[in-house]
Amino acid sequence: MSAIRPGDQATLTILAFQDELTALGLLPRADGTYGRELQPCGSEAAARRHRRNGEPVCEDCARAENDAHRDRLATADAARKQRARDRDRARLQRWRARKEQEREDAARARRLAAAEASAAEHYATRRPA
Repeated sequence: MSAIRPGDQATLTILAFQDELTALGLLPRADGTYGRELQPCGSEAAARRHRRNGEPVCEDCARAENDAHRDRLATADAARKQRARDRDRARLQRWRARKEQEREDAARARRLAAAEASAAEHYATRRPA
């Protein structure tokens, strides 16, 4: 590796984020190995690791996995209920708009019928010329 020259921004950036890059497995750890740090037992990642390695899943990992699954189901259920509320609200708004349009149409028809009746009465009472 060459020496760091002043203004070598890429190298300075790597050095500034060395810990983060090492944690992501992009730079070697102090012992020279690459890869991410393993999640401790009691996490979903550890439960997947147990299964991948053919090991039995410990109680802490199973509990963490079940809790996470339950949280995802609750979130999905809440989202489903919100979508249903939104759908019902939109349906109600469409129904109200349709009813309002029907009332306007009925009023328009009544006004037209009244105008036609008035015109018919006018022409019926008119004297012939």
